[in-house]
Amino acid sequence: MKQLLVILSILLLSACSSGNNTISNSKFKAEIMSAPSLYKNNIPSFNPDPIPVPEQSSEVIEVKRFADFPYLLVRWNNQVYRVTEDEVVEIDSEIGEIITRLTSENYEESDNSSNAFNSGTKLWSIEGIDTTEAIAVQRTEDVYIKLVADVPSE
Repeated sequence: MKQLLVILSILLLSACSSGNNTISNSKFKAEIMSAPSLYKNNIPSFNPDPIPVPEQSSEVIEVKRFADFPYLLVRWNNQVYRVTEDEVVEIDSEIGEIITRLTSENYEESDNSSNAFNSGTKLWSIEGIDTTEAIAVQRTEDVYIKLVADVPSE
């Protein structure tokens, strides 16, 4: 009887320890760019993919898979802006930059954050348009795209 108990205990322990070879919590590693200088002449900019996959990397961070965001967005000055594909010709002045790259819809709301642009991406005011209506983001060295203020439906 003791022998049977010992054999069953060994089988149970060996079965429990063999499950540790899998990845836990569905987390994965994603490489991201952390310095604009790695982009050469391009400014860190629009990335339609939810998870950045750059050619080079200076830093590896742990990222959880994206929840479904309602749209690509930037949050600046307590306002949410939707990303458009409209190019802006008349740029006024720099008003800030993206500090936090959002990776989950369950985020703590903070200014200077985006689910579409990398940290370090510059934000600009548009000549003749109030920043409560729209702002611009620098996509490349010479191209700016418009971000329109999201007005909640009533």
